[in-house]
Amino acid sequence: MGMVEIADPQGFLPMALDRETAHRLAIDHFVGVLSGMDAQAPFGRFMLDHGSYHEAAPKPPRLKSLMPTRCYSNAQSAVVRAVSAGRKPLTYAEGYACPSTLPYPVQHAWLVDDEGRVVDQTWSFPEESTYFGVLFTTDYVIETATKYRHKYNSLLDDRRDRWALLNDPAIAERAVTPPGNRFQGDRPVLVMGRPA
Repeated sequence: MGMVEIADPQGFLPMALDRETAHRLAIDHFVGVLSGMDAQAPFGRFMLDHGSYHEAAPKPPRLKSLMPTRCYSNAQSAVVRAVSAGRKPLTYAEGYACPSTLPYPVQHAWLVDDEGRVVDQTWSFPEESTYFGVLFTTDYVIETATKYRHKYNSLLDDRRDRWALLNDPAIAERAVTPPGNRFQGDRPVLVMGRPA
């Protein structure tokens, strides 16, 4: 893994970090900033309350790459197809990820297998990326897909229902995979320069 030179969180000295550590610092800081912004506070708090890091892994050879800009559709439709075929689906995840080509996080969606490894058919080199997101129940993914007639969109940043997931704890309770029943990756270490 290559080294990345960035300024330290206080901006005093540049330091060389491996790519994953640099990505994690960027994601931790970004989500922390969101949780402190009035307009984005519900989104940032939801991510801090329910999100975790997921283990990056190479794309399994049996899976083909899908449309690069259609992460929500790629991941949600894979869950819907598996359920329709009577197979156990992978877990849908959504949040922020840093691809190997960028030093900052972007909104993204992917799948997570039973061992907690990322299965990302959208990006070319998922094993070189860093993923932080919320794991969703299969029932919620299917319910949302059905409700919107398979017009896939972000479940977290869903304007269609006026961000009900972020604002209604009852919806969040049935939408987010319970901690005892899922792989729980690492939590953010620093939020806005303070321990999370």
